[in-house]
Amino acid sequence: MYDASKGHSISGGDSNLVFGAIFVGVVALAFCIAFLIPIGSKKSDGLPDMKLTSTDNVLLAQLNDPHTREFFTLLEQTDPDAALDLEIDAEMAVENGADKNELVMMVFNALDPSGLQTLAKSDVKHFDAILNHARTGLDSMSDGRSKWCKGSTYEQFADMSQYRIMKEVETTFGYGSDAYEWGIQLNSLVLKARLDGQKNPVRNGTLTAQDQTLLQNSMMQLIADPQVMQLMMIGSMSEQDQRAAIGKVDACQLGSSALGILTSLPTDTRRRMWGEMASYLNEARFNEAISQIGGF
Repeated sequence: MYDASKGHSISGGDSNLVFGAIFVGVVALAFCIAFLIPIGSKKSDGLPDMKLTSTDNVLLAQLNDPHTREFFTLLEQTDPDAALDLEIDAEMAVENGADKNELVMMVFNALDPSGLQTLAKSDVKHFDAILNHARTGLDSMSDGRSKWCKGSTYEQFADMSQYRIMKEVETTFGYGSDAYEWGIQLNSLVLKARLDGQKNPVRNGTLTAQDQTLLQNSMMQLIADPQVMQLMMIGSMSEQDQRAAIGKVDACQLGSSALGILTSLPTDTRRRMWGEMASYLNEARFNEAISQIGGF
């Protein structure tokens, strides 16, 4: 097992910085995953030839494209039980009249969060691939002035039911759309990292004191972003000014900036951060991280 850990790990009060940095990275990636992003071409050049697992795979008969087949093949390799459950659930859903967009939501919910902790043992190259894919999507989304980039969109969610919100997301996911293509590729990148972590585990180590300094500088860089500075002042504004300020926020540009800061860190720092971030993909540990950010 490769060991990338160096120096001394950080602890105590310094851990708040670590949790803060981890939170920024996880939230930025979560934003990308939650709201699928168009990135352009739908060409499948370079994808390996995929075969249906069986002639009666209802899911792949309905979502019959190279990227979905690649995703399902990777899911079979990393989590056979999840792949079987997805296939069975899809067959039952189709029998009950589910359309392709409903199957899409099942595909994106197929990943078991508890199994994703294996990512912590995968090479940092997978972290870089996920970051680059996510940032490309956010930039494209911002350039296209997507409604998902507007702060006002999230304000509206406060008055919407969860069902209506999910319908909005489902519409964005639409099978065959650029958003779907981006999302299914992102999920495949995650599964490739998980598979590598299973077959070729590495020890990415824990963040060091030197990493702490670099992250502190990076966090200050993010805070200096005009949008972040505006949001930090929102508490002193009137309700009307608050709404106006939130409405001007480009969440996609902000997320891209956060991811850009992560990609600019030295490789070994990214490696150790990847290990720590991935370990928090378990819901309980993620909630623990959030609770400790309170003192950050």
